[in-house]
Amino acid sequence: MPTFGSYSPFPLRFGGGRPPLEHRVKSILAQLGTAYTKDATGLVWIRAMALGRVIWELWESNKRLANQWDPVRMTDFLGRWEKILALPVSPTDSLATRRARVGLTMARAGYADRSTLYATCLAYLGSSVFLSIVTTSSADANVWTPSGWPMGQHGSPGTIPDWLSTVSHIDVLTTQPSGMSDAEYYSTRASVKPALDAILPAWATFDIVRDGPHGAGFYLDEQANLDNQRFD
Repeated sequence: MPTFGSYSPFPLRFGGGRPPLEHRVKSILAQLGTAYTKDATGLVWIRAMALGRVIWELWESNKRLANQWDPVRMTDFLGRWEKILALPVSPTDSLATRRARVGLTMARAGYADRSTLYATCLAYLGSSVFLSIVTTSSADANVWTPSGWPMGQHGSPGTIPDWLSTVSHIDVLTTQPSGMSDAEYYSTRASVKPALDAILPAWATFDIVRDGPHGAGFYLDEQANLDNQRFD
């Protein structure tokens, strides 16, 4: 754990192990050979520390600059990206919501990966409502194909679509915190739908679900089962 001192200059960056600056200074000193003293009060050490701090600052600045292209981590460039993408910002928007909005707009250039999907749900729903993303494995999916194909089930012509699969269906699992009204809960979960619709490919479908007292599954006569529950 870094502590205060020459190897931990401000701004503070906490983390395990030795501070990155210490690695750089000791590397510089090691390359000087044995003819130079490594005494921390000597001129050689002071010069190594000055050079190490320059390298360390460039390294940290480069990492910070790289983060400005990552919607999850961007800071200084957030407002710039919002102008580039023509995204309106409300004074009540949190930084997480703004970053998620930039991320889903960027994702329209391609398909959103799982991390983008997760970050979007978390930003719009919050950790008190959003639980997880539930997908269907190929082994459990309902797959229908035309007769003669080696995979899936085959039905009589005209009874079902020739091509159908539930493997691309996504369930966003949520919960209603105690103290949250029904109106607030349904409004919160509905807020993420336009974002998911914008970043998911056309062949993917999704639902926002909430399990009942018996867990995953659809149970008759349970309250609000049609609005919330899923088939297990």
